[in-house]
Amino acid sequence: NIYYKQEKIREWAPAGMRFWTKIQHNDGSFDEFYPNERGWTGPTGFLLYAMLKSYMLLEKQGEFPSDFKEQFFTTCRKAADYIIKYDEHGVLANHHAMAVLPVYYAYHVLQQKDLLEGYEKKLEEFLSYHTKEGWSLEYDGADIGYLSATVSFLGKVYKLNGDERLKKVMDESVE
Repeated sequence: NIYYKQEKIREWAPAGMRFWTKIQHNDGSFDEFYPNERGWTGPTGFLLYAMLKSYMLLEKQGEFPSDFKEQFFTTCRKAADYIIKYDEHGVLANHHAMAVLPVYYAYHVLQQKDLLEGYEKKLEEFLSYHTKEGWSLEYDGADIGYLSATVSFLGKVYKLNGDERLKKVMDESVE
């Protein structure tokens, strides 16, 4: 990776995060491809997870700009609220698993109890699409590719919280 151990990343990451806060819609969403698209977990969920994970890495090193925390946390909160409040048409279990991931990370970083309640809500929605056979509903059936994405999303949450419901789904999915 040409960016490995490159000092410029320490400048670029917070600059990208600042830009991210400026392109958020008032409802907390972000666009994926088209202006005013207001995407759910595709753009909003993936971005929120990436930003929170970047924050955690920078903060651990003592390199997250302190003058930016309030604005960053406000943007994260609005994005998490958007994910909790909305859904999308059609059943795509991997998108619901993706909703679980950034909402839990928002709770982990912001430590606001209602975000934990949002995590529980999103997890229950996801679990309603997971079968005892070990697959999760994608439109009208199983999809092994999306199932691997689902396991990845849930695994990232499990690393933080050890939620046995996640482990059960992951074990069933792998089996």
